[in-house]
Amino acid sequence: MISNQSLRNMILVGLFAIPFLAFFVSKSMLFPFISGKNFGFRIITEIIFVLWAILAIKDAEYMPKKSWVLYSFMLFIGFLGLANLFGENPNKAFWSNFERMEGFITSIHLFLYFLVLSSVAFVKKTWDQLLGTWIGVSVVMCIFGLVQLAGLAVINQGGARVDGTFGNAIYLAVFLMFTFFFTAFFMVRFLGGKKSLAWFLVPIGVLQFVILYYTATRGALLGLLGGLFTATVIIAIGEKQNKFIKKMAIGSLAFLFLIVGGFWAIKDTGFVKESPVLARFSEISLSEIKTQGRYFIWPMAIKGIGERPLLGWGQEGFSYIFNTNYNPLMYAHEQWFDRAHNTLLDWLVAGGLLTFIPYMALFVFSLFYLWKHDNFNFSFAEKAVLTGLVAGYFFQSIFVFDNLFSSILLVSVLALAHANSQKERMTLPGSLKIPSVQNAISLVLICILVTTLYFWNVKPIQAGRNLIKGMSAVQQGNMDSSLDYFEKVFSSGTFAVSEAREQFISIAGRYLSQDVPEDIRVRYASLARQEAERHVKKYPNDARGRVFYGNLLRSMGLNDQALEQYGKALELSPNKQTFLFEIGSSLINKGEYQMAYEVLEQAYELAPDFYQAQVIYLFGALYAGDNAKVVELLGTINNDELIFDERLVSVLADLERFEDLVALFEARLLTERGAGVLQNFISLSSVYVEMGQYQKAIDLLRGVADKNPEVRTQMEGYIEEINMIRGR
Repeated sequence: MISNQSLRNMILVGLFAIPFLAFFVSKSMLFPFISGKNFGFRIITEIIFVLWAILAIKDAEYMPKKSWVLYSFMLFIGFLGLANLFGENPNKAFWSNFERMEGFITSIHLFLYFLVLSSVAFVKKTWDQLLGTWIGVSVVMCIFGLVQLAGLAVINQGGARVDGTFGNAIYLAVFLMFTFFFTAFFMVRFLGGKKSLAWFLVPIGVLQFVILYYTATRGALLGLLGGLFTATVIIAIGEKQNKFIKKMAIGSLAFLFLIVGGFWAIKDTGFVKESPVLARFSEISLSEIKTQGRYFIWPMAIKGIGERPLLGWGQEGFSYIFNTNYNPLMYAHEQWFDRAHNTLLDWLVAGGLLTFIPYMALFVFSLFYLWKHDNFNFSFAEKAVLTGLVAGYFFQSIFVFDNLFSSILLVSVLALAHANSQKERMTLPGSLKIPSVQNAISLVLICILVTTLYFWNVKPIQAGRNLIKGMSAVQQGNMDSSLDYFEKVFSSGTFAVSEAREQFISIAGRYLSQDVPEDIRVRYASLARQEAERHVKKYPNDARGRVFYGNLLRSMGLNDQALEQYGKALELSPNKQTFLFEIGSSLINKGEYQMAYEVLEQAYELAPDFYQAQVIYLFGALYAGDNAKVVELLGTINNDELIFDERLVSVLADLERFEDLVALFEARLLTERGAGVLQNFISLSSVYVEMGQYQKAIDLLRGVADKNPEVRTQMEGYIEEINMIRGR
């Protein structure tokens, strides 16, 4: 029998291991920066929860405390579960997908983590060690950020925004915002006594701030500044015991005003505008917000909340609101938003008011227990810093949605407040104190653990790896092998199936290529249609799934069936131009040019300034033979961009409008961008050949050869082919 102390030690090992998941990147899975961390957190949480449950029934000292933080969390989870059950897509609400790895399953694990952490870490020393571990992890992460800035390590999302091992600058920024406040928490403690230790923490805080700055994440930096402002105001006004800390707070407050005011004064200077990071902050304004996706999606979220105010749409339900209320003026933005990019709105969408009220109560009661209870004997300044952290979290939440580590860190703060509350704990019935009953419960808990580890983690991990192997096999040309891997994913019965279907259908062109053996093409077509059909039957209101199915059918030449799926997608999202584009393309494939023209006109009228809508409407006019409209559109479309649009070349060639093709390639050759491109000369010569103007084609290619001796052999080969055609 394992001793209570051994159980506690194993639990603490798990709790202290969680911060180090920040460095875990699983390259063998889809979305390697997301999936590995999440599965790691789930596995550790499930193990330590079962160990804690066994420990708690053996020793009442480890039972949860009674507090309104715990009760609020329980209500939050309970109502969120109901919201998911009655939501638009209960399956996805529970499991989420590899890209997000959130859903109700993550919410459950966060609650279990809260229970374990707040019940086992009930002494101040343990919390100091845990917060210190988070700070230590952040220091290593910041050093890696410096390595990225120096160009010695790749910035994973590209550009200049440091992302550490999170693969996303926003995720790193929020992580550093939390750990910066943890550092400040210890600084104000040491300023009350061991000042040398406080000054030792200063460079750590500076390093955290510098790397956060280089993430160029405005929401997190504003959250940090807002949280610091809150904390320093509280200390400056309310600190009575330590005059030095009070003076430091007043000085910090003045420094904050100086920094913000100074930046505001120089925000329009060349120095700021030429800096990729500073320029992002200088652009913050009401007018700039109007150019962001949030300007469009926040009203959508509010409308969706009004439609289902009590229990919302379930987690992962925002995409349904987005598609139904899509604003055609969003053509320059992401076409598949699945979040409102505002944490408060996201929770209202997911769980409605019944979930949102206990969610907000978590913060209210946490602050209450931090200030009104003294289990850990926090100083006034320490409480102020933790309050500033909560305020900072709220500031940044206005602009971003939660991720795994922001949620873990937030729940850790909630657990700290709960652990700081009254000492009264919950009690178990007397029958559970009987050793034989405890042993039986322990055995049941271990069996449950084995089951969840396999079905919640091992199976999805295997499916995710098979999905990666299947996609890699396609890249390598091993089409038969890739099908085997995809079949394993589809038969796994895990949440990887939906992700795999989308990936499988999106690469239809690779499988249906004439270079692929016919038996594999037939096998792919059968499996792809089967899985796509299953998806739309299971999720009939998923517009994205309908479009993917339509694309698959069109790639198989089944335009009528594709139109049926596109039509249903359009019913679900009537203002989405891209759906109308797909319908128009399918009608053109069928030769129904006039009908296609009318559909593409509808897409154009939704947003006449949308370049893609202009060009595709032009294609419709060309196919319909409306030359007057063609001339009209050519007068409005950006010609410098249009002449390099290869789709226009395909349309003109399909319609055998060779004179127009000649004019297009001649226009390219008159531009700096196209004058030196060999392919433009070759393409123009090909058009001359189609027109029967063989000598023109030959003269053009000879001129290219004379000016570019290095391609003479290639040009002579083309000329020989033209002579052969002319001689037939």
